[in-house]
Amino acid sequence: MDALSDVLKSLRLEGAVYLNAEFTAPWCVQSKFGLASVKARLAGAEQVLFFHFLTEGRCKVRLVDSMEALDVAAGDLVIFPNQDNHVMGSDLHLAPVEAASLIG
Repeated sequence: MDALSDVLKSLRLEGAVYLNAEFTAPWCVQSKFGLASVKARLAGAEQVLFFHFLTEGRCKVRLVDSMEALDVAAGDLVIFPNQDNHVMGSDLHLAPVEAASLIG
């Protein structure tokens, strides 16, 4: 068993999906995380870990204050332990749409 599996087994995790979306190129979305946005849904949570799990296709992800982008493919998990604001999409040069505007 690898070290990550050992760590995950020791945690009590609860989760919620806030955006389950399908995008078609070209697209670009900006996410701004914050505990205030999830407090009502995860009452009593001591720590919140934000993430994206890509189930199909490919995209790029970068932090808002960085120029370095990661190539992400189906099956990849991108974790934002510090509630980092970030941009993801097929083309990061496009003007991003705020993810919050996509949540109904």
